[in-house]
Amino acid sequence: MTEVNKTISEETKKKSANPGKIIAIVSGSLVLAAGLSVGGVYGFKCFKYSKASEKLEAGMYDEAKADFTALNDFKDSADYICECDYLKAGDCLAEQDFDEASALYDSLGTYKESEELSKETSYQKAVYSRDNKMYDEARSIFESLGDYKESASAEVIECDYQKANDLLSGREYEEALTIFETIPDHKDSADKIDDCKYNIALDHMEYNEYEEAADILLALGDYSDSENQLGFCYAAIANELTYEGDYDAACEYFLKLTGFSKWFDSCFRLEVHDDEENAIGNEWVVTDKIERYWAINDSLSPMPIILFVYIDTDDTPDCYMVRIDKEGEVYAWLTFDADGNVIDSQLT
Repeated sequence: MTEVNKTISEETKKKSANPGKIIAIVSGSLVLAAGLSVGGVYGFKCFKYSKASEKLEAGMYDEAKADFTALNDFKDSADYICECDYLKAGDCLAEQDFDEASALYDSLGTYKESEELSKETSYQKAVYSRDNKMYDEARSIFESLGDYKESASAEVIECDYQKANDLLSGREYEEALTIFETIPDHKDSADKIDDCKYNIALDHMEYNEYEEAADILLALGDYSDSENQLGFCYAAIANELTYEGDYDAACEYFLKLTGFSKWFDSCFRLEVHDDEENAIGNEWVVTDKIERYWAINDSLSPMPIILFVYIDTDDTPDCYMVRIDKEGEVYAWLTFDADGNVIDSQLT
């Protein structure tokens, strides 16, 4: 046996004689390895946690949420999953992405102020919809909010008011009137109601629906030039009745005329002239009682068989008279003073 082999053999015998020492060495190595493994996993999670926090701070909410979700229950990752959605919802609200913000806040339940902010999101969406003329959508949202910021009362009414105003501007008078009549005490709705009715009456007149127009104008009283337009309606109705041969009814409508002088001047634009040369009418006569009268011409007026008579002193008529002819004979005289009041009516 060589010297080298002899030495190895002796060393082997020594190690074999102490097996406990060998086990201790192996066990220590395993513990160290396990410790190093656990420390590596923890360190890795700390690293991922730090990176997720950086992404959250940078507004990369979806990426941060994915990282915190992967970390599961490491530290407070579960809370930060909610925080990602909470902060994202706030950014969506600021950018007027109301639907996304609302969905996120609703999913968060009672987390922080999510419930209150969900209502605020709906409120802001309603205001945005109203300001952009989406009145029905805005009204529906305000009503769903109940008493949040007085949504169920003041905001709903304001929605209706603005919608009615737009309809009025668009000449949708009937629809506008229907809404204004539900909020008569809000702002200037009462005036808007009269404005709608007045324009509805004018529309009726445009289509020769004088009786419908007259009913509305009579109820409006002295609103705008309602009295003047009412006079025109009564005269037009009287004219139609005269053509139909219902002279009694025609006479009654002339007796309803108010503010006759103003009605006459503005509706028919006829003038009183001082001499025959400047007259527009087709005939002048002079009697003891009447200085002059003007026979309405077919081409100039819608009432060719009704005569307007002026009794003059100086340049201003003291009164106006209407003569209704029936089959060539005088049927009735209606006399108005300068203010348009009936002072005499006679059937012949």
